[in-house]
Amino acid sequence: FGALMEKAGASRWFMDLALSLTGWARGGPAKAAVLASAMFGSISGSPSGNAATTGVFTIPMMKQIGYTPAFAAAVEAVASTGGMILPPVMGAIAFIMAEWIETTYTAVVIAAAIPAILYFVVVFVSVHLQARKQGIEAIPKEQLPELKSTFKRGWYYLLPIVALAYFLIFAGYPPGMAGIYTCVSVFIVSFFSRDRSTWLTPARLMIAFDEGVRRWITVASITAAVGIMIGALELSGVGIKVSSFIVDLAGGDLLTTLILVGFVSLIVGMGLDATPAYITLATLMAPALIRLGVPDMAAHLFVVYWGLASFYTPPTCIAVFVTASIANSKVWPTGWEAVKLGIAAFLIPFAFVYNPGLMMVGSIPAIVQATVTALIGACLVAAAMRGFLLSHMNIVQRIIIFAAGLMFIAPGLKFAGIGLLLTLVAIVPDILRMMREREARAGKPATE
Repeated sequence: FGALMEKAGASRWFMDLALSLTGWARGGPAKAAVLASAMFGSISGSPSGNAATTGVFTIPMMKQIGYTPAFAAAVEAVASTGGMILPPVMGAIAFIMAEWIETTYTAVVIAAAIPAILYFVVVFVSVHLQARKQGIEAIPKEQLPELKSTFKRGWYYLLPIVALAYFLIFAGYPPGMAGIYTCVSVFIVSFFSRDRSTWLTPARLMIAFDEGVRRWITVASITAAVGIMIGALELSGVGIKVSSFIVDLAGGDLLTTLILVGFVSLIVGMGLDATPAYITLATLMAPALIRLGVPDMAAHLFVVYWGLASFYTPPTCIAVFVTASIANSKVWPTGWEAVKLGIAAFLIPFAFVYNPGLMMVGSIPAIVQATVTALIGACLVAAAMRGFLLSHMNIVQRIIIFAAGLMFIAPGLKFAGIGLLLTLVAIVPDILRMMREREARAGKPATE
């Protein structure tokens, strides 16, 4: 499906659509990179492949308007990785997870939706604040694709995604059959294009099939090897012993266990593709959390987030290697920029383990309250990472704002109240200073 969509010209249309939606704002190309990588990354199934596909368009544009090469490469790496946790497709992880924990695909999508939104909010707010911090201006509208004409030129690329959602969620088809039927829809809509070079003619179909099979050969061979390892671990009992060892090492404390599982997942995920990394972690790490009472869905999503973070966390950071080569930036500076941009992958899993409302579990008021406070917290964390909110922040303000963000993300209104208080402590001096400066510019005496 991903190979067919790419050959049909969908990736370029997603890029143009994202540019027309966000290019007019500060740091528009970076925001477009976030949107385009999110949309196409969910389909492509490979963080590094997605980074290579969209990065060749987005990274030069980000550099052109003033972002540093390292920051531009980091944005693309983090956004491309996020596609693996974004419904409806989530690469192939959603399908495997549904079978693994014996639930429906729809349940996985619903549970993963809000955490994925929070992840991309942090990245989106980060690029906006960085643009304000550097004084980066918006791209003139005349240099951007026009929204109406862009949408008209490729609206039909949305039909296969709608079809996929229908077959999976409403018709309840198995993922394999849903994918086959959806591929037929991609073939049909390709002929809606006026650009004949994107028509899925027999020759282009063969190329797409070849690329799709070649992508899957790598995943299949790794998955087969991981399957042999998993079988050995289960038969020997080592898998159970690993999870038991982590629980015993943490003394049965949930927070300590989460930290240990997170770091081990980060290390295990290094060098593996997204799907085999998840399968390995679901075998070795998730049982440790389930033993302490964490719901299956939350435990599996927890290891997914930390495992995928290895794609942009040094030293391996496969996605960063791809984007750094495009941006001509050094890997380590780019990797550390990516860690700051992708900080949500390390924090949000703790949030949904302790606050089931973020996975749409519980009453509607509880879900809404958890989502709103977590969104505020995500924005504050992004501001702390960039060192800019209302204006440039010193190190003390950044620490306070970061702590405030954590309080908002934590469950319960009591923590949100603490977060609000900390936020006011950090920003009130800036607000008063800005008021005095405004009055001074207006020729009025500054008030105390």
